[in-house]
Amino acid sequence: MNRISFLLILLFISSLSLFSQTEKGSMYSGPGFNFSYSKMSHAQSGSDYSSQNAGVGAYFTLGYFVADNLAIGPGFDVGYSWNKSTSGSYYFQIQSLYGGVDPFIRYYFGKNIKLKPFVQSDIGVSYGLNYYKYTTEYQNETVNKFQTNTLSLNAGASAGIAYFINQVIGLECSISYNFNHEIQSSDQEGSSDIKTNNHLINLGIGFQYYFAKKPKEK
Repeated sequence: MNRISFLLILLFISSLSLFSQTEKGSMYSGPGFNFSYSKMSHAQSGSDYSSQNAGVGAYFTLGYFVADNLAIGPGFDVGYSWNKSTSGSYYFQIQSLYGGVDPFIRYYFGKNIKLKPFVQSDIGVSYGLNYYKYTTEYQNETVNKFQTNTLSLNAGASAGIAYFINQVIGLECSISYNFNHEIQSSDQEGSSDIKTNNHLINLGIGFQYYFAKKPKEK
């Protein structure tokens, strides 16, 4: 099916939808993306240290409206992150892949057909693989490399706004805060588990496809 045919079908479906996208009994689903970047540096005891972090992720949600403007459902996410840190003449790189499941609850405000702010809360669990590589900065000589596995327990909250292009398609922008507790185990001999707490802020953009509730036949 080509793109033009797909868009015509969406427009046809939207012309049949006469009820609110966020009415009780309706559903929505769709993908989204998020991006993050951070950088820090400090000097201690004559040694300079710097670090850069970047990440990109994709997620998919499926929500059901148990009441007008109130939806619950599961969320699924996958992502990739990259870290490079430098200390003296050495630097190390970390590449991480992860996937998880995040049940959520979301509430929309207002009766505006085109724009609806929303807030969301979610909890979840994810699993990731991390690849570490230590090298010398000037000779690019590998000093050590190993792999770790990470189990994360997550909790978060977000706020955003949905712009409804038509009755079935909504474009979303949001900002979120997430807390996660990580338990990391390594394949290095003699290593022990490492537990960390992380606080993250992300910007997200995506779209949702709304399946409006069908009117009752008289």
